[in-house]
Amino acid sequence: MSNPFIFGKPVKGGDFANRRKEINKLITNAENNISTMLISPRRWGKSSLVRQASVELSSKKGFAVANMDMFQTRSENEFYSVFAKEIVQATGNKIEEWSKTVSDFLSMFRPKISFQGGPVPEWSLSFDVEDTRNFGQDILNLPQVLAEKKKLNLTICIDEFQNLSHFPEQLAFQKRCRSFWQNQKNVSYVLYGSKRHMLRDLFTKRSMPFYKFGDIIFLEKINLTELEEFVQMKFETTGKSISRELANKIVSVMECNPYYVQQFAYYVWQNTAKKANNESFDKSIEDMMNSNHYLFVKDFESLSENQIGFMRVLCDGVEKGFTRGEVIQKYNLGSSANVIKIIESLQGKEVFEKLGSKIEFIDPVFKIWLKRLFRVQVRK
Repeated sequence: MSNPFIFGKPVKGGDFANRRKEINKLITNAENNISTMLISPRRWGKSSLVRQASVELSSKKGFAVANMDMFQTRSENEFYSVFAKEIVQATGNKIEEWSKTVSDFLSMFRPKISFQGGPVPEWSLSFDVEDTRNFGQDILNLPQVLAEKKKLNLTICIDEFQNLSHFPEQLAFQKRCRSFWQNQKNVSYVLYGSKRHMLRDLFTKRSMPFYKFGDIIFLEKINLTELEEFVQMKFETTGKSISRELANKIVSVMECNPYYVQQFAYYVWQNTAKKANNESFDKSIEDMMNSNHYLFVKDFESLSENQIGFMRVLCDGVEKGFTRGEVIQKYNLGSSANVIKIIESLQGKEVFEKLGSKIEFIDPVFKIWLKRLFRVQVRK
């Protein structure tokens, strides 16, 4: 019997934990050719959300979805090659059709196509160009050209979109993208990624090219009750059971983080013969700590002494007054000006998020790990 909980990769269908409202929002925007910018902390299920919406949208007649990941893209030309390949693939059904589209619309750029066999055909596309200006313009306008030619509404989902900030002359590139994309009548975009603070700057700063490019969705945590029901349902489908109280405990300790709820529930299921209990819960907490220990050690070792001191502040439950003299002295934070710098730097590292005057850890398991570490250090 296989474990019904999945973590570490995007999920869809019955493995996806709700977010019906957000899925409908993405689909409605796409149906009306409105682009969407999706912002949230890491591991809140953005990729799974977009994947599920993509599956549902592409099943509609006259709609096609291209999915692109910019994780390893570090230059404009790399972007154009991957972008063109995904657009061609999304608007055709087989290798012969992809090859014909490349030949019909991109032959002036001397395309190179390579194929790999297997159950699912794999292929790549690259270009040999001298006039990069015209090349970029034609590639950026390719979605509209193909959407019109094939009578489609096309949605292009770009993951790790913040990576374009690493491009040489990245502002000029952003302006170029926007100038073409905003005028495409049959195309919409879903732009998202794992660096919340970078995406927020890209989409909400008036000085940035993608300011007011479309509908911004700040993803919220999944409702606790929905996640409880999801955990219980998954147990029941495998012949095991878990009480509502214990399901609530899993979701609450993981602070409604869908990635960690799935991982924690995965371990609880593994440690359960028939019905989950407190013993399997406690064993699973240890499994969570062991699984993430070396990653957390690496993150912890990258922090300065002042940053570690501020972590202690949060783990001790201090919720405000971070610049008070007694707090600065007790936790060795340096000065009130230094506290502000510490907060900004830790936000940049995506360690926590600041909501008004309240600061919350983004990673609930890292918080548990830190609290244990600091307790051990105090005992020593």
